[in-house]
Amino acid sequence: MSLKHMIRVLLAVSLVVSLSSVKGQNYFPPNESGSWETVDMDWCDDSIDTLLSYLEVRNTKSFIILKDGRIAMEEYFNDHEESTFWYWASAGKTLSATLVGVAQEEGALELSDPVNQFLGEGWTSCSLEEETERTIWHQLTMSSSFDNNPFLWDCTEPACFLCTGVEPGTEWHYHNGVYRLLLDVVEEATGTSRNIYTNQKIEDIIGMNGFWSENLYWSNARSMARFGLLALNDFNWNGTPVLTDSDYIQALTTPSQEMNQAYGYLWWLNGQESFMLPLDETVYTGSLIPSAPDDMYAALGANDQKIYVVPSQNLVVIRQGNEAYEENPALSGFDFELWQLISGLDCDPLSSPNEGGDENKLHFYPNPSTGKISTSLLDIKKLRVYSKTGRLIDEIEHPGKHLKLSLQPGVYYLKAEMETEEIVQRLIILSK
Repeated sequence: MSLKHMIRVLLAVSLVVSLSSVKGQNYFPPNESGSWETVDMDWCDDSIDTLLSYLEVRNTKSFIILKDGRIAMEEYFNDHEESTFWYWASAGKTLSATLVGVAQEEGALELSDPVNQFLGEGWTSCSLEEETERTIWHQLTMSSSFDNNPFLWDCTEPACFLCTGVEPGTEWHYHNGVYRLLLDVVEEATGTSRNIYTNQKIEDIIGMNGFWSENLYWSNARSMARFGLLALNDFNWNGTPVLTDSDYIQALTTPSQEMNQAYGYLWWLNGQESFMLPLDETVYTGSLIPSAPDDMYAALGANDQKIYVVPSQNLVVIRQGNEAYEENPALSGFDFELWQLISGLDCDPLSSPNEGGDENKLHFYPNPSTGKISTSLLDIKKLRVYSKTGRLIDEIEHPGKHLKLSLQPGVYYLKAEMETEEIVQRLIILSK
């Protein structure tokens, strides 16, 4: 088995049992400022401490987990407070997709409408025939099939929308400029500014407190969590629907086109057979975030702004902050690591170091670590340390039970060579 395959198998973990429940009646916090009910979870203190340490080291400002609508965890870091506003970045695309659905239900637009019906002819550099082929549906699905020049992906000028003879709907390109104009379409179709329309159709109903600054939405963490709870409940807030069109609601969080199975209507979808990423032509095999539940859908924003919604677990998880590692437009290594840590919150003896159980099961712990690790398995002939890109960093002969690794903070893979097999474990190194 190759290292790459072993790593993918290792990452395909599932959430612990304590997070699971049959979806029932969720709690909805009151819209006015005040209390939000909490719930106590049977989580291990050590696992909670590890998660919180990781979040703080990785530049997090706010973090919330909702279970059945109640707050299971709420933490603020780095001088951020409950009332502090922060930008959603591209996580706000899902808010825009909701507004499009509302406008369609009100008869202000149809997804099949040409974009130039609202923005006027000449919003692209294409011929009128080619331009008219580009519809609102193509904006929602990132399938307008413009030139995929990475230098043009964030621009909204006509010169940045170049047709190459490719039929719209046959290519998937994450074109941020196309999305930015979607909000202009909603304003033209409804005759209402984006802030007023969002306030009337979403914020007032669910108790959100936020605003658009051009194409970026800003709010505090609890408002972000409210929107995630709305999505978890099929866009119905305690009996008051924001969206009623069941077909549109389903389309939001199911594959919207054939090219990128992990993309709905501006929502990212986990658990699909393949996925594509922004500014990348590659089709990758497997789930978007293997360490997260397959049914999860997510709003992913630049520099790790996150809203994760997990219907099977009745969970909403949100994160605001600066980039965890490096600048990114959507998916990052933070997604993989965070869900491994969430999966490890439960006091599950099977997830702790081996205390006389399966002798063939390798454990390196603690994980994450600052570099000092132990293993319950003593018959390792050779331990190899790889970077997350697969570069060999170190080789250790017969490492023994305890060892100290001199590694920079980041993600690594430990490959243990034994008499009859090789086992790979992912290791997160934190700052000391």
